[in-house]
Amino acid sequence: MNHHNYSRWLLRFYDNIVDIDSTHPGLKENLIAGGLSIRRTEKNFSRTPVDLTLEQTINADASGKAGGGIAALTNSISARKRWAVSHSLRTSLTTHLLDKLNLSNMEDITNETRPHIMEKNYTALSEIRNGIQNTLNPFDSRINKTKLFNLATGKAASGNTEDFLLNVLQIGEKARNDFLIECKNNNERFESPIKRQKVYTFASESKKLVKRDGKDTEVKLERDLMGRMLILALENNIDLELIMQYPLTSIPLSLGHIDGAINKTAKSALFKYLEKRTNHCHPTVVNCTLVDGFYFLHLIAANLPMTFGKLAGQILSKICQLKGNRIDIIFDKIISPSIKDLERESRGIFDRDVEYSITGPDQKRPTDLFKALRSDKFKSSLVEFLVQEWCQDHYATILGDKIIYVNCNDICYKYSNANGFMLQEIKEELICYHEEADSRIVFHLSKLPEDSNVVIKASDTDIFIIALGNFYVLPQNLSIWIETGPQFPEKLEDILTKDINVLVDESDEDQDPKYRETSDEED
Repeated sequence: MNHHNYSRWLLRFYDNIVDIDSTHPGLKENLIAGGLSIRRTEKNFSRTPVDLTLEQTINADASGKAGGGIAALTNSISARKRWAVSHSLRTSLTTHLLDKLNLSNMEDITNETRPHIMEKNYTALSEIRNGIQNTLNPFDSRINKTKLFNLATGKAASGNTEDFLLNVLQIGEKARNDFLIECKNNNERFESPIKRQKVYTFASESKKLVKRDGKDTEVKLERDLMGRMLILALENNIDLELIMQYPLTSIPLSLGHIDGAINKTAKSALFKYLEKRTNHCHPTVVNCTLVDGFYFLHLIAANLPMTFGKLAGQILSKICQLKGNRIDIIFDKIISPSIKDLERESRGIFDRDVEYSITGPDQKRPTDLFKALRSDKFKSSLVEFLVQEWCQDHYATILGDKIIYVNCNDICYKYSNANGFMLQEIKEELICYHEEADSRIVFHLSKLPEDSNVVIKASDTDIFIIALGNFYVLPQNLSIWIETGPQFPEKLEDILTKDINVLVDESDEDQDPKYRETSDEED
């Protein structure tokens, strides 16, 4: 693609073919009959170009006994001409003689039954089978038929790539016609440079683009804005009191900062404030562990296997290493449009809507799993695959006596070991329609038995705030720890009993600028 010499001279060759009846009468019928290629076997697909066949025949005859081998090397032009004229005749006579003596190697089925040929064919078949299993199955019924997928990665093509690959013939036809018209209008155009076509392929999608000198748009406040407004108000009899009812910036400061960043309350500041006033203690017994699923995947993504089947087993093994007989793996519900879209786009996640498809356990995962976990479609496909894959009975040995709850979209599944068989159940009481894993975790808290010790494993402090707001609906005597790092920093029940007055008396501090600054720990 974009080979200019081929593009230029191919048109010249095409022009010769168009005028072949006038320049070479009778040659057209020969070409239609297959004169451009030669079939040396009975297989219809086994054809090679004439020039390549001639080269292979000459080399075979020169090295074989039937052709006499290489007799001499010479630079004589006359000798070369004699050889060119007589060689085809001599090889024809030799081939005819071998046929009459039944010494020619005829094509038959016995050649395919030789042990080394059978081993070679089996190896080739195994490679094809493994290649199909390690890539996307294009015949799987779960694939979106309206999308174009990369079979190697399972990733859907972007809009530009899909349009280019599906219309490449039309694009080439248009470029050819434009070039012909230009050559017709200008005699010197044929040898002039040809502009490269913009190519969009799966390979080009993997290239990393670097943005240089990129700057975020800032909301600028002008010093003389008030003076200019006063002059305009006097000249046009405008009521300034009415004007001052509206924001003077392109983004209201109640929604954004001066630099254009989103204005939001840093809930982590409250978390850190209460942390200093709390006596920490580790749980002696853990009955249940609630895990933010995608946060957990980011923790273990560095050393996961390359196929989705082995990846599912490794993830389940890591989950079963957590404390507690019951473990709830809670994932976000990926929806679009979402209130989180602006936040995710601010992190530079622009290809998160590219569709992925996982069709089997032998399919290879993306090489950069951290990057793939930024894609909403990939995360949805991965969760759906895990929910189905963990139904296989061979995972029962990994699960042991643990009980695992996994939510996928709105439905929550329970997995347990039933005498060596994996048992999957849908838990109607845990069906949840919330989008964020934070609120889903608190919802699972509300359904736990009383007198339980619970550990929440997550990085987002939103869970802490949501749990505080919903503590009155949680079961009695429920002890909750939030693990935001390598240790257990907070026992939620202690914070409520010791610092409830802090939440009321110091609530006015929400107006303090430090509570309106953005935080790296916010989602």
